[in-house]
Amino acid sequence: MASWTDSQIQETASVAATTETKIGNTINIPSNQNWNVRSVYWAHAGDGTGRIEIDNLPGMTGVYAVNSNDPGSMGTNAGTASAHDVNFNIVGPATLIAYITPDSSSSTVGQFAMKYQVTTTGSA
Repeated sequence: MASWTDSQIQETASVAATTETKIGNTINIPSNQNWNVRSVYWAHAGDGTGRIEIDNLPGMTGVYAVNSNDPGSMGTNAGTASAHDVNFNIVGPATLIAYITPDSSSSTVGQFAMKYQVTTTGSA
């Protein structure tokens, strides 16, 4: 069994609608991994809400306020709001999809980021 901390950033180049839009690619959690998600973060110039959908956590609401309206500042201290601290487990195999619903239409990049602790099961 191995364990490590990891992160992912997904983005969609232009989110110009005020309807829910998928961000980036579907994230696949392998069958030999358990992920403890520690933080989630969304950025878009139109503010709004972000949502995560996890196929094996069907009862999860997973809706959070967009953290920053400046996608260009993601990962820097200037202009970046703090990530949402969360604590939930995803047991693989599973898929995670991130969405964003901006409050105002702005043809800018939509971003989603998360940090998580990975623990493998069986042989790694």
